[in-house]
Amino acid sequence: MVVGAYLLLVAPYHALAPPDDANTLAAFQKFVPRPYAIVRATHKGTSYIVIFGKQPLLSEQPAGYLFDDGGRLVDWSHEALDYGHLAEFWELARREIRAGRRLTYEDVILDR
Repeated sequence: MVVGAYLLLVAPYHALAPPDDANTLAAFQKFVPRPYAIVRATHKGTSYIVIFGKQPLLSEQPAGYLFDDGGRLVDWSHEALDYGHLAEFWELARREIRAGRRLTYEDVILDR
């Protein structure tokens, strides 16, 4: 029963952690080839790229990955929730999605 609970609840979260070599947009694309959304978000005058990936089972939101404007992974979270230290970034990204400003990997990688 404990193993079953682990496989159902914990293992999916570990699968969302980017590998050490997925710290640039080009490398990250291999880790999450078909994200839910990619958008640009400006926070306090600085431009970032936000990628929403897979949504874990029993989660409210998808995983969120934050990249600087140079395409380097800055931080990430198993769930892009409305609280926590990355909440402002996730909300800015959701506004961009609602405004229809989704991007593709080609858009953000070719920008480099």
